[in-house]
Amino acid sequence: HAKVEYVYNGFDPADYPSSLTTGERTDYGAGTDLFRMSFVGTLWNLTPIGPVVDGIIAFAHRAPDMARKLEIVIAGRRTAQQEAELDRLESTPVTMVRLPFVAHKEAIGLMCHSDALLLINADLPDAQRLINAKSCEYMAARRPIFLVAPHGELWRLLADMPEALKARPDDVEQIASNFETAIGRWQRGAESSIGSWDLSKFERRHLTGRLARLLDDLVGATAPEEHCA
Repeated sequence: HAKVEYVYNGFDPADYPSSLTTGERTDYGAGTDLFRMSFVGTLWNLTPIGPVVDGIIAFAHRAPDMARKLEIVIAGRRTAQQEAELDRLESTPVTMVRLPFVAHKEAIGLMCHSDALLLINADLPDAQRLINAKSCEYMAARRPIFLVAPHGELWRLLADMPEALKARPDDVEQIASNFETAIGRWQRGAESSIGSWDLSKFERRHLTGRLARLLDDLVGATAPEEHCA
């Protein structure tokens, strides 16, 4: 009968200054006229890139001209097994950029200068309960999120986010279809509605206030109003 609460990791708006969000996009040698989908974080057994690679290969067979407009940027640590999965993309017309671990400021800049952000969770027992550490920071970048994960907490977290595209890791056809949808929107120059999406409940100031109220409740006190300011 224990009371259970959770508080998301959240994001700090101060991490997103205009110098990062409006500056010139970095060209990694492939030009800037490509649809850039970026993954920032660690690739390992809990965040495997294999299902995404399968989806890209299927997408490239289905729509090779669209696939030539896709740039995948991977920034962060990755195991040898995940590197081998990325190697499979060399047989496709997709542009691949592999970056090492980058500083937080650079990671935020990459998120803000991408056309979509890739969020992955493995299809393993209880993995549906995981919320990736950068999930809220991804949302704060206000870019479409491309989710490949089992039904669970991440699906619920992104339930009302505009332009979030979701697929299970075992649904290769849906992953491929989502690539077509994402790049199709970009090629049409479709107007985004993410900029007006209310993210205030994910700000760390708000979440810290919530944590303070929970702690006050625990000791039988009433949380002061300024905790929520």
